[in-house]
Amino acid sequence: MGAGDKDPAYIMAQNTCLKFIVLTLLFIGFVIVVLGTTIYKVDLRSKAAQQETENEKVVSRLEERNTHHRLIETHINLKTALKGQVTDLQEVGSFYHLVQNELSKLKKSLPPNLHFRRKIDIFAKRVDVTLKTILERMSSRGRRAQDLMAEMERATRTEVARDKLEENRYHDFFLKQKGRSHDEIAKLEEEADQNPIKGFNTETKAKDVKVKAKREKHRVKMVVESFFKWFHEELEEKGTKGLKSSSEDDVSRWKKFRSNVEAALVEAAMGSPGKRDLSALELQLRDDMDLAGWDYPSSADLRTLVEKYGEMIQRASMLLHMDQIRKVRERYLSNFDTYEAMDKIEELMVYGIVPAEILDGIYAQVRASETDCSFLGPHPHTSLEGVIETFGTLEAAKSRCSLLDECGGITELQQGSLEEKEEKSSSPAFTIRRGSKLHNSKYSRSWVKDCRGKETELEDAVIQAQAEAIAGF
Repeated sequence: MGAGDKDPAYIMAQNTCLKFIVLTLLFIGFVIVVLGTTIYKVDLRSKAAQQETENEKVVSRLEERNTHHRLIETHINLKTALKGQVTDLQEVGSFYHLVQNELSKLKKSLPPNLHFRRKIDIFAKRVDVTLKTILERMSSRGRRAQDLMAEMERATRTEVARDKLEENRYHDFFLKQKGRSHDEIAKLEEEADQNPIKGFNTETKAKDVKVKAKREKHRVKMVVESFFKWFHEELEEKGTKGLKSSSEDDVSRWKKFRSNVEAALVEAAMGSPGKRDLSALELQLRDDMDLAGWDYPSSADLRTLVEKYGEMIQRASMLLHMDQIRKVRERYLSNFDTYEAMDKIEELMVYGIVPAEILDGIYAQVRASETDCSFLGPHPHTSLEGVIETFGTLEAAKSRCSLLDECGGITELQQGSLEEKEEKSSSPAFTIRRGSKLHNSKYSRSWVKDCRGKETELEDAVIQAQAEAIAGF
């Protein structure tokens, strides 16, 4: 055997070792590939799960925001309605006292006829009993309305505080736990608005929900921008309107005094004036407005003075906090975050800086712009009750009536018959009215406002039948 020759056993052992090493390396490589693939898949799944969790969080929060703002709008509407009940009670009380005064004057002016006087006394007692019964029923509702107004104030505060807490938790989840930036959060929310919504059986339903979410966001945007427009036109352009500078203490004292006057009016309406002298309260109202430089009609009654006093308080309060409102507006114009701006406006309302009546009016305008109101008519020889405003054209009257929740329709005032009206070509007078019930009227015609959509054809037919019956068809 030569020097270069190797033992066959050695060669076999060498080949076996090489095979073992190659197989081991192949096995290790296979394990690495399998582990890498598994880790990659797990990582992908983890990222997908994380992305899905974030998307669910965003969608959930967007829905919560829309629900919250709808709830606050409902709170504001309910408070306005409850305040209207208290005002109705005051009006009925004023009417009751007016009737009593007129009956007293009538008795004094009658001749000394005992038989006739007895009949008048019986009539006066019946009227008095009837009005007192109505007043007692309304007084219980008025008290209940006042209690509910206080409950709604607390509920609104609680809801605004709850939503603020949820908003903070929402941002903490992304900023602190997920390491996201504000821009990334905004991008996620934008993607949630643009991408199809998962979790629905049909594509149509998903699209419906998506459209509804966009409509709700657009609705909130309209409220925000309408408020800033009102702020600019009413406060920044018109300024103080003669109102002298006032302090927080002045506004606080005025608010407390107005509450006392409103309570006195309710007591007077219920026939229990108590210890408060209404004439002294009226004098104090006039003195405060005179000292503040606030204009009011000199011939105004007590209820009108209270309304003017309330307007003075609103303007004074907002003038004191104009910088806060400007900051909210500047922030909105820098990032166009609709929900953030709306949250700030609601906070200002809760703290008494922005009057709820202002937001209620803005909500009413937004609702009117969303609703395609139609006007059923004209219905000849009919009229509606409760004049609000008068316009020279029908289109102007329709436009204004559509924006007012309290407007029930339009009545055109006419001189003589319709034929004579057309021949004379006299200037028409279209009055928007509170009532929606048609009444017989020889020289007028009316249009009834209908914002209910096309699902109430039966009710439309009833209104049409009523109009035709009044017109004598």
